[in-house]
Amino acid sequence: MVWLNDLELFIKESLSLTEQHPDKTRLSYKYRAVDGKLIVKVTNDTITLKFATDQMQDLKRLEKLVKSAMYNFVQCDEEAEESQNTGIYILIKYAIF
Repeated sequence: MVWLNDLELFIKESLSLTEQHPDKTRLSYKYRAVDGKLIVKVTNDTITLKFATDQMQDLKRLEKLVKSAMYNFVQCDEEAEESQNTGIYILIKYAIF
């Protein structure tokens, strides 16, 4: 687990991780009211990156990170759907969840 203090480095490494392994990467965040900090965690089970902030200006930049990561995750799903010859896989995939 790597705690990064620099937001720019965290965003760069997180986007790199989501682009390399979009199907295995997870992004989570939580707010600790006791500290007044937002903690963001990006992991693919082998590499874990964490960043904590209590600055409001960092939230807007982290929002852009979340949007970019979600875009990478959706692109991965669309590529998997396009690679299937039938719609049965897609139907089963969404029926399970």
